[in-house]
Amino acid sequence: MLRKTISKFMNRLSKIVKYSRSAEYSRRYFVINAFEGALTVWGIILGIHLLGSGEVSQIVSGGVGAVLAMAVSGVSSAYIAESAEQERRIRELEEALLMKIEGTEIKKAHRRSVIMSAIVNSTASSLTGLIVLSPYLASISNIIRSDQAFI
Repeated sequence: MLRKTISKFMNRLSKIVKYSRSAEYSRRYFVINAFEGALTVWGIILGIHLLGSGEVSQIVSGGVGAVLAMAVSGVSSAYIAESAEQERRIRELEEALLMKIEGTEIKKAHRRSVIMSAIVNSTASSLTGLIVLSPYLASISNIIRSDQAFI
């Protein structure tokens, strides 16, 4: 059952990427936003340390707030930008074909690629932000000492 579900999902994902030609954009979104997420949280950590505090709860609060903000920003900005881009591509395709493609797999793939890009965009910055924040999360959970978190 699980194997069939995963296979179906991968097949659908493959069609989305193939028909919408969105793999390049998703890779680009991931790399750009992963870097942004890591640097944003790292900046919060450094800023709090430079102010002389280094309090783990402040770092975690600021980091989690930044991760949530990046997640919302990533989803909304990519959704808006990719919606416009995919609509332009659909219009170009319809003009080349001299027909509307409403209801086709190609149109569905273009629409789904918008959602896929938004998820990739949001996940990249959030995930890397959490990775940078993870020593402080471990410190709050008493897995490591707070002075080890910065190191």
